[in-house]
Amino acid sequence: MGTLLFLIGILFEIAFATYCIVTNQNHKKLINWFRITAFAAFAILTLASVLEWSFRWLLLTLLLLCLAINSAISLFRNKTNTKKYKMSSMMPIPSILKERNI
Repeated sequence: MGTLLFLIGILFEIAFATYCIVTNQNHKKLINWFRITAFAAFAILTLASVLEWSFRWLLLTLLLLCLAINSAISLFRNKTNTKKYKMSSMMPIPSILKERNI
């Protein structure tokens, strides 16, 4: 079950990064809502006994909780995104390429 959750998360992140690159926007509100939804879905799956709770899920729970709290605060602050879109914020570019302007 853990591998399945990992693969679903990786596939979503790759698809969302591709979508952000194609549209040239960061979509902060959408990613914030996804993080809150991911925590809620994990909590529901755990409470409904679909996922059998054990301490191996503790770190994932803490990570999802921290991301959900951070996202909720970001949504409540309702800060507009004034940063210019940069592809390097989605894809790490080695410093050698940045220095040579390639």
